[in-house]
Amino acid sequence: FLHPAEGAHGDLGVITKDDIILAVSYSGETDEIIQLIPSIKKIKAGLVSITCRPNSTLERHADLSIHLDIIREACMHNLAPTTSSTATLVFGDALAIVLSKMIGFQPENFAVFHPKGSLGKRLLTKVSDLMFKDEENPIIDGDEVLKKAIIIMSEKGLGAISVVDADQKLVGIITDGDLRRTIEKYDSLPNLKVCDIMTKNPIVIAPDALAVEAIKPMQEREIMVLPVVDKEQRPVGMIRLHDIIKAGIVE
Repeated sequence: FLHPAEGAHGDLGVITKDDIILAVSYSGETDEIIQLIPSIKKIKAGLVSITCRPNSTLERHADLSIHLDIIREACMHNLAPTTSSTATLVFGDALAIVLSKMIGFQPENFAVFHPKGSLGKRLLTKVSDLMFKDEENPIIDGDEVLKKAIIIMSEKGLGAISVVDADQKLVGIITDGDLRRTIEKYDSLPNLKVCDIMTKNPIVIAPDALAVEAIKPMQEREIMVLPVVDKEQRPVGMIRLHDIIKAGIVE
């Protein structure tokens, strides 16, 4: 963005012959813009006029002229820029959308230029950024006794534990809810194994997936945690809905 008044006092230096100037003026006779035309021509930058009145000075000097056909302003006195300013804004949005499509602008590009706020976080934050890993990631063999799983779950405090087979591949998960249902069902737990009460083939997510992608399966299954697995289906972490919300990815 270049303010015409500031452009006349040195800021024109940012313009090069490779630039295209979009000059917006309702009348096409705005002094601050008209006085820049000779310099723009000397720099050999392209000039596109966006006006509401035909045959204006700005339009005559432009390489390309765009005329917004405004009959009258919405203002009851037909004075304040209302209809014209809205039409200009709509045109600018349409132009930006078309250019974005032409250059193949993707959500990943948007994220680079908009890193803050929930939008940026949704497009940049990966599961690996929020998951509990290494010593914080609760894992147990399916043949272990249930009591050991309860102890590990209490120590880690994530409300769940990943269950693996002899090859360290994920085969199930036990959550706090599974434990409550088991306690209600059985009078005694000593003889139970982890594989006896685990939920088999749980929903999982990859560490390089966007954290926002974990929300939908959690909501659909009404679960609070997801095991994070690598390409060999080995659990490398665990992600909680609580931490996704805390990170500001959803509001």
